[in-house]
Amino acid sequence: MFAQSDKSLNQTYGELRKQLPAAQQAVLKQSQLAWIKQRDSQCAREEADGYFVNLDCAVSLTDSRLEVLKERLRECASTGCEASKLGQ
Repeated sequence: MFAQSDKSLNQTYGELRKQLPAAQQAVLKQSQLAWIKQRDSQCAREEADGYFVNLDCAVSLTDSRLEVLKERLRECASTGCEASKLGQ
């Protein structure tokens, strides 16, 4: 389930990125990297015997981020991309 959510997220991110000029691509990339860091800090932990991921948490946060990116994609297609919203 996580693999499918992650794949959809990456596809949508790529589609959105293609529609943006370089400056907005940079804003989107920074936002995505910050989101990944937040997701990992909320959903994973490292212990002496390994790295553990709470998959329910990871899927939930990935699906939420996917919806944000889809909304930006729809917005860009209809009214134009707002740089301030790309940083969310």
